[in-house]
Amino acid sequence: PKVGKLTSIYSIPRGTMLNVRDSQDTPCYFQTCYPIDLAPVNVTAVEVVSTDQDGLRERTESIQAFRIRVESYSGTFGSIGLNKLRFHIAGNRLLQNSIYESIFTVPDAPIIRTDHGWSSLLDDSLQDVGFNVDENLQPLSAHRYAGHRLIQEYFCFPEKFLFFDLKDLGRYKDVSSFDIYLPISKDIPMKTTDVSVRNFLLGCTPIVNLFSKISEPLRLDQRSNEYRLIADHRREKTTEIHSIQAVHAAVEDIENPQVIYPYFSFEKHGGEEEARAFWNMRRVPTINTSQDGTDAMISFVDLDFNPQLPASQVIYAHLLCTNRSLAHLVPAGAILQTDVSMPVSEIVCLDRPTPQVYPPQEAKSQWQLIANLSLNQLSLSNDDLSLSALKSILHTYSDALTLNTHPEIDAIQTISTETVSRRILNDSWRGFVRGTKISLTFSDLQKRQTTAFLFSAVLSRFFSLYTAINSYTELEIRKAHQDGYWKKWKPQSGSQELL
Repeated sequence: PKVGKLTSIYSIPRGTMLNVRDSQDTPCYFQTCYPIDLAPVNVTAVEVVSTDQDGLRERTESIQAFRIRVESYSGTFGSIGLNKLRFHIAGNRLLQNSIYESIFTVPDAPIIRTDHGWSSLLDDSLQDVGFNVDENLQPLSAHRYAGHRLIQEYFCFPEKFLFFDLKDLGRYKDVSSFDIYLPISKDIPMKTTDVSVRNFLLGCTPIVNLFSKISEPLRLDQRSNEYRLIADHRREKTTEIHSIQAVHAAVEDIENPQVIYPYFSFEKHGGEEEARAFWNMRRVPTINTSQDGTDAMISFVDLDFNPQLPASQVIYAHLLCTNRSLAHLVPAGAILQTDVSMPVSEIVCLDRPTPQVYPPQEAKSQWQLIANLSLNQLSLSNDDLSLSALKSILHTYSDALTLNTHPEIDAIQTISTETVSRRILNDSWRGFVRGTKISLTFSDLQKRQTTAFLFSAVLSRFFSLYTAINSYTELEIRKAHQDGYWKKWKPQSGSQELL
């Protein structure tokens, strides 16, 4: 934020458009994935400290803690309306995952020190980010299972989860600075030189190379059953169709365009509407040898999937598009622009965007997706079949996206389940609710250099989204050849924590 220009919280909504231009003035568009609450505060110091001091010793069993100094440059925290801070864990991949694991494996609440003394925040004041429905990278589809989306996003861009929220800060309204102490796991010793203010950043969000566009008009010449949909004739080399949001037909002498519905949808059709045409899209390798990527082919069918062209001769579509491989050429540190007026001095792309990932076209991957339908009928148990089924599902939604190996999946050594009963939320007076406790054991973590902890956090949500109505799951992970559990997540039903 601009120092002196911001005196209170300024909210930037999710989906805010950003852009950067290359040397040939070709625009590359991005949109933000998380909302941002800009506050007139700075992180002025970060260090690893010993907890062997008054105020910390009695509040945590950890021997180390991160000390994060936060200062306001526009009055007290109460005057700027500060209730929550969202931090991004930045740095190299190994350090990022070490910090994430070190703060989320400790059961102790964060500790605050002000000029008035020491205090502990509520147990749920430290919260992970990136798992909720409104924190997705890609547009949600009614046909898509949310758990599979989490798996795909983890293997495509795990950095989206390297955020955490610190809530319950509204009580410190009378001060303009405080020290946040985050206890560190005893299993991950840290040096003072390991971290700095560059590793705990405010005002950050993941961005994705997606933007809306209306296609070029498509004239149906009655010579083909399938037509190539073009997003932009002038910039076709850097504009690729990601998905079709809506299709309309331009009808002469009618003010409102006619809506053409997708064939695979939940729209109800009957009576006179049965004769209407519906659109269907398939993706093929691009016919233009001078560019990479794919083309979108659109066809029109009736309810029996027989060719059926609309009455109108001119069609256009509302699209979501990408810039093909252009986004991957944006360097780390690039300055991004926006058409939205906001009190910021500059917007910086912290890291180089990841390469665009294309959906698999071969029959093998499509068969794996179909085979998943049978795997979904299996219940988790203590046998090898459950472990094989779980790994098969995970590989299906990861191998199709990247060519890299996934040691996190291979490191799962065993799975076991048991039925448990818990008193849940405000209805605990009604008695106990039955759920499923899932235990995973990981092996060779040091040798494999995995991010197994973050992966397990994703699996915790993945399992909860599979649970039945009026039930829940709770995940516990262990390390092979070590006593005790590594981390135990709270019971969850769907995306809601229950305890």
